[in-house]
Amino acid sequence: MTLKSVSEIHHQHTNVKYGKPYFAVLLAAFSSLGGWFFGYDQGVTGGIVVMNSFKNDFCVGIYGNASVCDLPVASLPSDYRRYLVLFTFLYNVGCFVGALFISSFIAERYGRRAIILTSAILFMIGTSMVIFPPGGSKKIMIFILIGRIIEGTGVGCSSFSCPLYASEIAPTNLRGMLSGFMQLTVVTGLFAANVVNYLLQNHKWGWRLSNGIILIAPIVIMIGICLCPETPRWLFKKKGRKAAENSLQRIRKTRDVTNELDAISDAIREEGNQVSTKELFTPKILERLAVGIGIHVFQQTTGINPIFTFGGIIYENVLGKGIISLLILSGANLLFTIPALFLFDRLGRRNLLIIGGLGMVVGHLVAATVFATGCKVVKTISNDTIVTEEVVTCKESSGIAMLVFTVIFVAFFAISWGPIAWIYVAEIYPLNVRAKAVAIATGSNWLIGMIMSYILELINPLGIHGVFYLFSGLTLLAVVFVYLFCPETRGVLLEDIEEVFDNFQLKNRPPIKVLRRLCAKGAQHLSNVLQQNETLITLNLEFNLIDDQGALHLANALQKNKTLTTLYLQFNKISSEGAGHLAIALQQNQTLTTLDLRGNFLNSRAAQYIADTLLKNKTLVTLCLSHNQINSEGAMHLAAALKQNRTLISLNLANNQIDAPEIEYFVNPLQKNKTLTILNLRGNQFNVARNSRLIAALTENT
Repeated sequence: MTLKSVSEIHHQHTNVKYGKPYFAVLLAAFSSLGGWFFGYDQGVTGGIVVMNSFKNDFCVGIYGNASVCDLPVASLPSDYRRYLVLFTFLYNVGCFVGALFISSFIAERYGRRAIILTSAILFMIGTSMVIFPPGGSKKIMIFILIGRIIEGTGVGCSSFSCPLYASEIAPTNLRGMLSGFMQLTVVTGLFAANVVNYLLQNHKWGWRLSNGIILIAPIVIMIGICLCPETPRWLFKKKGRKAAENSLQRIRKTRDVTNELDAISDAIREEGNQVSTKELFTPKILERLAVGIGIHVFQQTTGINPIFTFGGIIYENVLGKGIISLLILSGANLLFTIPALFLFDRLGRRNLLIIGGLGMVVGHLVAATVFATGCKVVKTISNDTIVTEEVVTCKESSGIAMLVFTVIFVAFFAISWGPIAWIYVAEIYPLNVRAKAVAIATGSNWLIGMIMSYILELINPLGIHGVFYLFSGLTLLAVVFVYLFCPETRGVLLEDIEEVFDNFQLKNRPPIKVLRRLCAKGAQHLSNVLQQNETLITLNLEFNLIDDQGALHLANALQKNKTLTTLYLQFNKISSEGAGHLAIALQQNQTLTTLDLRGNFLNSRAAQYIADTLLKNKTLVTLCLSHNQINSEGAMHLAAALKQNRTLISLNLANNQIDAPEIEYFVNPLQKNKTLTILNLRGNQFNVARNSRLIAALTENT
């Protein structure tokens, strides 16, 4: 049986036709209405906390003193300030639970539509619990906080499901725009909430009416999602090609969907149908998971949510116009998100993240500097306690300038980190782990959101300008992260993104080149020592940054060293080139008995080099190659070498990419090899118990 490599299969996906896109656009637009949950709630929360109706229910009604409820943040009753933090914090707890623990389970088992429906139901229940109970009681406050958790759970589920659904139904050339619809609904909801807050700010039920209007959205979604088709990728995986074909034909409005179905089929065959947690912990997926988590963590640490959640309080102090300031900020967010939808697939995700991030850094820095130079912060006595009030006097021009540069920050966020964080993470994972991986990455967003809820408590020690300086530094780190770790995915079929990440070489980034040279220099010095050393038996170099150049230096040492028996090189950066250097050295080395190369970047070519070594080396007894990228072709080379090798006792190939049919390669070696006692193949893509020939070979092997 001749196998095609992954790259050969990828090259067949260039002629995919997508039919008429209008229905996919409508579906993505409708499914993205879940973004209203998040955007509207965030906008409402930022405004209602400065409304008299909210203060009367939860500050005056509890503490019985209207004057203390109008003081600056630092002077508010500590219990009430803590309640404001919990009002946001517990909402983010719910978002975290929904995104991480509920969404992937329902999406994987019952489908992408099911999790969108679930998010709408949870949000409706939670919002009802928040707006209908009367205020003025601590028990009611607790009940409302429970409602905030349920409300947040619905938002967490929608933040996971909406971009995932859109990315799986979208044509490649429109995937960025359609996946970005969610961000458009988020910012539309945010703007609408601030308009409603402005209109209802003096109404006696203002905060309840502002919150209650959003109940229209989950009702519409619960009805409409039942009329939408399931994503063809989920159907192909769960119900087969025919079900996926019917759905794809309905979405594309054409019967010619064969090429796209073939691409989906190839991806499922390459990735395997089984979904298990251990697949998330292969080196390849772990690295991509780190990218997804990093994107979401840095989206939060830009400070966007605290600005909208607590911006009303901040700008009430700076300008005396908290709700109007939020209306301006949310208007800018909406205004710049609309053109952003057309930039994702033109300028690319990576470029926008870098450019937008740099613009956000400038916005934060200037806003912080304006505050530091144009506003006075003094200590004053309030309620017999020395406290630091955020603002006592602030020039109007300084307040306006600070707002202008915060608008600039929001504008750059709207064209970059706002939508792209959701788009990018929804498209970078293989189908078999996509739901779990997206859930974990999205969950990290809300986890950091929980931490960011406490920003209000940092205003005292750092000051408003200090908080903005902190945000600018974290945003600069976000730009560096994208530059180093995030390849471009624009215009790439979902099933071909695997190859994009495989080809994205972190080692070619200039800062990493410097680090690599330092590590290679260290490996060279170590090599010189080993060539002269006559006593060392075991060398452990795990969890370093040894790359192919470093492996070359170590290979030179192995050719000359006469004592080393054990070498640990697990979890470094060695690829097929480095494996080739080590293989040549091992063919001449007469002492090494144990070599551990787990957790590197060894592919089938590396496996071929090592197989050639097994034919010639006379000392190696233990070889660990687990957690690499060895596929069926590599397994074939290693199996052939095992037929003739007479020294190897243990071979570990766990958690690679060896497929079901190719396990047959090991049948003859197991029948003929007379030394191998341990062969570890767990965590690959086959079921040993179902392979009768392999079972027979295991029976014959003594």
